[in-house]
Amino acid sequence: MDEVKFVTPELVEAFFKKIKSIRDLALFSTMYYYGLRASEVGLLEVEHIDLDNNRIFIKALKGGISGQHLLNPQVKRYIKSYLEQERLRKRTLQKALFLSQKDNPITSTQVYRLFRHYAKKAKFPENRRHPHVFRHSIAVHMAEGGFDIYNVKEHLRHKKIENTLVYFQITNRTRMEKQREMFNSPMLARI
Repeated sequence: MDEVKFVTPELVEAFFKKIKSIRDLALFSTMYYYGLRASEVGLLEVEHIDLDNNRIFIKALKGGISGQHLLNPQVKRYIKSYLEQERLRKRTLQKALFLSQKDNPITSTQVYRLFRHYAKKAKFPENRRHPHVFRHSIAVHMAEGGFDIYNVKEHLRHKKIENTLVYFQITNRTRMEKQREMFNSPMLARI
């Protein structure tokens, strides 16, 4: 795997502060919180969202594990507002959750273009203005937040733990805590 490109939680927050469109808030919050690829977000359909039971079905690509996930409260609010706005436009023909301005399913190319626009406004480094940065970022943020490798593996829908391990090599929170514990141990205090 190449270098893992991620951004800080502060830059993620700055990204969302630049968005004015409810569709884009719903789209990018879904991408960030679920670590979706641009192509996976385009596969989401209205029927994949169960607002009553707080569930989202994610069809994973690249050999990942598809399935139901708990709907994040913030994502739910954005999607609910977006769907209400779309209903006003008499949305009936499209199954896709996220539509372009021409009412077609949003494409990966459109997601890339939008991401670059907001990332530039939020002052992301040039080499971090790519939607896959959100997938890497949520993984690193979870690892730094104390989630274990198996939680992150399940969240990102990885089949192999090796694909998840890379995010734990970046963060040093657990390593630092264990080293602090080790350095403070009575056994090492004698040296």
